[in-house]
Amino acid sequence: VVGMDQSLYVSTRNGKGEWSGWAYLGGATIATPAMTAFDDKLYMAVTGTDKSIYTRYMDSSGTWSAWTGQDGQSNYGPALAATGDRLYLLVTGTDNRIYFRTLLDTGTWSGWNVFATGASVDRPSAVTYEDMVRIAVRGADNGIYWNHLYYDGASYICGSWDTMSGATLSAPVL
Repeated sequence: VVGMDQSLYVSTRNGKGEWSGWAYLGGATIATPAMTAFDDKLYMAVTGTDKSIYTRYMDSSGTWSAWTGQDGQSNYGPALAATGDRLYLLVTGTDNRIYFRTLLDTGTWSGWNVFATGASVDRPSAVTYEDMVRIAVRGADNGIYWNHLYYDGASYICGSWDTMSGATLSAPVL
């Protein structure tokens, strides 16, 4: 969770269904953090108070890694999604374009890639379904748009944006 002081805290549940107390994770954020499981680790991504993107993970022993800067900036929180061999980190850049980068199961991050065309005025939402990353965003017109992303073995393939009926004043959630 993000505390009232913008600091990050975590509570874990053991096999007996008991919750731990809140533990300070270090760092602070301006937006909701993202979490997902990948490669036997629990990954977290945040937008720091300096608008930079940071990630860290908790391994199977419950030990947290140090924060790693991701060389990008955003005014909104990031999104995470994982397929079998890739962790996808998605952000709305300070220019409101959607960007992504991936972490391979070998531990190597790709560079930043522009996700299709278009823009968003909020954080992206992402989920893995049928080995593709599905993305939903709120457009500048407050419309709800969705798309998909996958790796075909040689390159990343982004679909085209489709719209849903209605409008929203907040980021959609998948």
